[in-house]
This record gives sequence, structure tokens and C-alpha cells, in this order.
Amino acid sequence: GYLLLDIVGGTVNALYYSTGEVFFFLPWHYLAASFTLGIGVSALAAAIPAIKAGHQQPVLQLSRSNEETTAKKTRVWFVIGALFAQLLSYWLIITFPANLWLTFSGVFLGLVSVAMIIPALLEALLFLLSKLTSWAPFLVRAALLFARQSLSRTGPAVAALALALSIAISVTLMIQSFRGTLIGWLENTLKADLYITVANQL
Repeated sequence: GYLLLDIVGGTVNALYYSTGEVFFFLPWHYLAASFTLGIGVSALAAAIPAIKAGHQQPVLQLSRSNEETTAKKTRVWFVIGALFAQLLSYWLIITFPANLWLTFSGVFLGLVSVAMIIPALLEALLFLLSKLTSWAPFLVRAALLFARQSLSRTGPAVAALALALSIAISVTLMIQSFRGTLIGWLENTLKADLYITVANQL
């Protein structure tokens, strides 16, 4: 942040007018909110499986069938919640385009809805692949069967990978867009070979 601010401020000072000393100020409550949010989300993510493990017998904890049965029962509710979150996301983005907080909330709900519906889509895809690859070698069919029987683990992993990939693509597109805009602005602005300006502009 400090380095980018110095570069942009130096460019403005050199080409247009003196902006004086530019300060980079980050309020302390932003840092406190970020720290609290990170700790809170981490504690919540660890508390849910801990509470669940405390209410089950140790034998059931070692059984994958019990985990998969519970995950399969809740998968339908995840799909319903994903559809509701997607509709709410669309409504927030369309209705309040000028409100930054509500727009970001809509984008966040859209990402959450995609993550919630990915396990169900993965189950349908694996089922279709298992039907289409009935002639395939044993290792291929065994891999597909194992993935279907372990959706409580493979589902969240695929959802996390899909979200990480989508965010990486979004950030790359944003950077390329900013770079293209800046290059176009510089090409349209800096057309002369020599610029003359006074030393101290009022």
C-alpha cells in the first residue's frame, strides 16, 4: 500500500500538479475487525465438528457410513439454501447497485450459494460418469465409486477448489482490466515529446 501510494503520488506530482506529502492511514478499528473476524470464523469452523464429535459415540466417529448418511440427508437442504441465497444475491445486486455494502453482500451470497450446491452437482456428475464408464477398467470404476461414497469429504474439497479458482480468475481479470485502462489513459494523455510546467503551481 505504501509503495503503490508513493508511485501514484510521484506520477501525479511529476506530470500534473504538486499534491504535497501523501499519507497512508489505516484506522485501527479496521485492523481490529479483521482480526476479530478471522479468529471468530476459525473458532466457529473448529467448534462445529468438535460439538458434533462430543455428542456421538467414539465407534460412530470411526464409521464413514454414519457420516455419509448424515451428509446425504442434509444435502437437499443445502440445495434449497443455495437456491434461496442465489435469488437473494441477485435481488441485492440488481436492486441496490449504488450501495457498496449490499452489493458486496450479494456477491458473497452468490459465492456461498455456489459452494453449497457443488456437492449435489458433484454427486450427479459422479453418478453419470459411473454409468458412462461401466466398460472402463476396474481402477477407474473404483475411483468413481470411492468418490461417490466419500462426498462428505470430496464435496467440500471440490467446492473450496472451485471458489479458489474462481477468485483467482476474478483477481487476474481485475488486474488486467486496471492495467489495460491505465495503459490506454497514458497513451491518450502523454502524446507530446516534451512537457513544460512551472515550478510552483498555485
